[in-house]
Amino acid sequence: MYMYSSRPWRDIVPIVHIQTCMHHMYRATQARFGRMSCGPEEHRLPKGLHGELTLEQHTAHRAALFLVGKPAIDAAIDACQWARLGALLRVNVLAVCKGAEHGWIGGSFSCLEILSSLHLRCDDAAEVVLSKGHAAAAQYAVLHAAGVMTEGQLKDYKLGKGCPEAHADLVCDTGSLGQCLSIVSGMAAAAPTERFAVVLGDGELQEGQNYEALMTINHLGLTNITLFVDMNGFQSDNRCADIMPIHDLPAVLVGFGFEVVQLPDGHDSDAITAAWVAAKGKKVVVLCPTLKGYTGHMDPIVHPVTKLEWQPWHTKIPSWAQYVAVIDTLLGKANCDATDARWSHHRATVLTDAVAAALPNTQRPGVVGQGTGKAFGERIVALLATNKQLAIIDADLATSCGFNAAVGHERYFELGVAEQDAASFAAGLALRGGMLPVLGTYSNFLKRCFENIFINQAQGARVVYAGYYSGLCYHTDGKSHQSINDLSVMVGMPGLMVVDPASPNHAVAVAEWAVGTECSQSVYVRLRRTPCPAVDRVFDAAATGLHPVHDLVVIPAPPPHAERSEFVFVTIGALATELALECQSGWASGARVVVVPALSPATPLASWHDALFSDGAVTTIITVEDDTGALRSHVAQRLLECHSEIGTRAPAAHVRLPRLVSKVITGVGPSFRSRPACLESFAFTAAALQALVNGKTAPHS
Repeated sequence: MYMYSSRPWRDIVPIVHIQTCMHHMYRATQARFGRMSCGPEEHRLPKGLHGELTLEQHTAHRAALFLVGKPAIDAAIDACQWARLGALLRVNVLAVCKGAEHGWIGGSFSCLEILSSLHLRCDDAAEVVLSKGHAAAAQYAVLHAAGVMTEGQLKDYKLGKGCPEAHADLVCDTGSLGQCLSIVSGMAAAAPTERFAVVLGDGELQEGQNYEALMTINHLGLTNITLFVDMNGFQSDNRCADIMPIHDLPAVLVGFGFEVVQLPDGHDSDAITAAWVAAKGKKVVVLCPTLKGYTGHMDPIVHPVTKLEWQPWHTKIPSWAQYVAVIDTLLGKANCDATDARWSHHRATVLTDAVAAALPNTQRPGVVGQGTGKAFGERIVALLATNKQLAIIDADLATSCGFNAAVGHERYFELGVAEQDAASFAAGLALRGGMLPVLGTYSNFLKRCFENIFINQAQGARVVYAGYYSGLCYHTDGKSHQSINDLSVMVGMPGLMVVDPASPNHAVAVAEWAVGTECSQSVYVRLRRTPCPAVDRVFDAAATGLHPVHDLVVIPAPPPHAERSEFVFVTIGALATELALECQSGWASGARVVVVPALSPATPLASWHDALFSDGAVTTIITVEDDTGALRSHVAQRLLECHSEIGTRAPAAHVRLPRLVSKVITGVGPSFRSRPACLESFAFTAAALQALVNGKTAPHS
């Protein structure tokens, strides 16, 4: 018995017997995965999951997508027309990403022949593991070709629970890259009679864990793993050689005990398949030179700020006009009459020029403003000119962190996809160079450096750690990128101040404080991508004149609501404050909102007492956070201290503690097309919070 054992797919992929005596290799692949029905699509869209589009727009958007059907794909496979197959599958990759208006087309296009050859032609591969998870759309298109996924499922990319994830393999969660090879090493050791293929990216090879895994494979003599590296020359947006080059990669791999096969063309399916066959019983790495974008429509350009060669099609999604042009080019390469006829009919009846001009080209909200992340990063860059101690360390995320304008500066250090190295490198700058480094990366990736940060703290290295794309506002990429426990992780570090700015202006003030003379300790700053304009004006007005870290910010109920209420909300960060303000204007009218800028013991106890108990009417304190409970623990401790102080001042007085209700985040999230859909899934809404307060849902849910 065999199951393609992905957790996201356990409900849709049946367990089947491996059938090896088939006329064509791809028939064995179909049997191995289990063939699903590809009949008429039935699609019932859950409320709120269609991104920022109306239901009518979503229906039209979905209908406009063009997918190459199974008959044409099967015909190409039966005829061993692999170049045609590649062109047809890229049409489906394009539909996957255009359907969600999100995805990584460039990297999906570059590794498509690697994936299709391994899945469809190499029938003795027990697992084909996609370590470079950005190419998930290519994996899904190939699995549709194998009969595992339906057309409807391809169109469901990033539609929430039970739908294909944005950044994921079906066997291993890809996380901050570089982890899959270690996982597969364990699988290979556990199943020595089975063969495993791992597809990595060349930029991913900067992650040091890969080399630990290579040592393990060599040490244990695991000859049932074959590595294929997609050598498209780019990582994220920039060339690998410009970010963190690996000089003479073949020699490096040979030094780890591997035979290296360098293919002339990583898009040659016959060569990829032959390399797999020849690698049996050996420790082999196959280097596959490919083109990121591939079609001729997705060539790199010069970045207007960094002046580096830039590949915008890492994440860029084509407009509908570009979508049509790319399909025209791909079908020209495929030269498939039946598919050409279907495409012509689709253009004439569904995706007409008028429809293409009217359809929206995004499912993201038209929110005006800036997230706290970009505000923080851009202010740090500006401070380089006046703060001669300041340095910036980047882990291949300059655009996301707002660091682009610092690229090329003598105190800007680009260290590539190597977060643990970056954290320890920061300590060296601080301890020996007298610098104050700001290390920026996604907060979920920064958690990879937990031990490094602990050691930095233990040896007194002052570093500012900027954790970007934190909390529930980063809805698009799911559990591999979404950080919903970083406050809880970082607050346990000795001597580390943990701050969560609530607005862009607040983030600027925090940046100035963190690298200024007043602050003498290391700081973790939790930063958001998505703007929350409903919070910015109200919070900034309430915070005027207050310390950006040590002072609580009290937002009173707006008139004409009563000044007294049984409720008081305590929040941290923009998203939680946004939810509390929504409740304040609805079912909790009259309640005040207390924003905690930092999990700081330096906030005077009197400030907590005044913020929570000033009107004497409060019976319920509601903490709201998009974390697993850091704020809840912090507030509970302050409450106990307040109660103890009151008892000390008036021993005879009977003081009753108010009820504490906490909204925290549990579990992990799938990928969503919209923030509202993500918040609904995590019950992070005004209605859900009201039900929690009324005892109609489980506490701390």
